[in-house]
Amino acid sequence: MSCVEEKVTFRNKDGIILCGIIKKPYQNNSKNKKNQKFPVVVFSHGLNSGKDSSRNNAIADSLLGKGIGSFLIDFTGHGESEGLISADLVNQQVNDLEAAINFIESKSFTAKIAVSGSSLGGTVAIIKAAKDKRVKSLVLRSPVPDHTFDAADKIKIPVLIVQGELDEEIMLHSKELVKHLRNGRLEIIKGASHLYENPKDFKEMVDKTVNFFADTLSNRKIIK
Repeated sequence: MSCVEEKVTFRNKDGIILCGIIKKPYQNNSKNKKNQKFPVVVFSHGLNSGKDSSRNNAIADSLLGKGIGSFLIDFTGHGESEGLISADLVNQQVNDLEAAINFIESKSFTAKIAVSGSSLGGTVAIIKAAKDKRVKSLVLRSPVPDHTFDAADKIKIPVLIVQGELDEEIMLHSKELVKHLRNGRLEIIKGASHLYENPKDFKEMVDKTVNFFADTLSNRKIIK
């Protein structure tokens, strides 16, 4: 599997220029590369993170092997994106995520859209997925506690929560959150921290995330 990587810029609804990286998988033996369509996972990163996140990039690179593309972005005030971080941070990032989905949806290669949300970006992803039917699958990695249970109640698509066992406060939140998801599943990685520093934990987190996206975006039914 080869990959085409492209840095792009796009604007949110306030006109702020945001930066992102698109990773596109292409089959080496394809005769019609320009006409290929594939699912794309949009990454909703945590606070003080961005498109260069080692965890998100490890997931994105592994997704390529499943024929799935990725769109890694910098939210407003992060990385190479313009603007300042707002006091109303969650809503600002929900708007940025919408701009990213609008942008990637406009590309001819996009077949389906999914979202991977980590830490605070998990909160953002829940709010967006609750009201955007374009999002077909959702993975939440250690989503930080916030007032998202009402939004979670509205989500019908398949959702996976990946949670480190030692991330105790967020673990309690994830256990409650999954009860509000109609088609949700919680996978606890024993001995793992919030950032999955241990290589074994890191690999398990990546594998669970990638396999879930591969299953749900291929139309195979996921049983809770």
